[in-house]
Amino acid sequence: MKQSLRERILAYLKAQQGVWINGGEIEKRSQAARYKASTGSREARRLAEDGLIKNKIEGGSVWYSYEPIETKTVSEFVFDKDRGCMVELKKVVKV
Repeated sequence: MKQSLRERILAYLKAQQGVWINGGEIEKRSQAARYKASTGSREARRLAEDGLIKNKIEGGSVWYSYEPIETKTVSEFVFDKDRGCMVELKKVVKV
């Protein structure tokens, strides 16, 4: 199956983890993959809004970077009325 532009952008940033990439580079790579430059910008913004990548504006340009999100598993015990006992709920949360 063809990789979506969103997946391509995320993979590109992951391959250069911790490096800030100018939005213009994202646009160029989007065009090379036969998408409009504005589509690449929009997908990068959405990735940032979803918390999968970071972005910053510096000198009138937007920059994007991938940094792994630290998570931990948290357990919570709640009473299940149907079972009549306590059950453990596990959640993955950002640190």
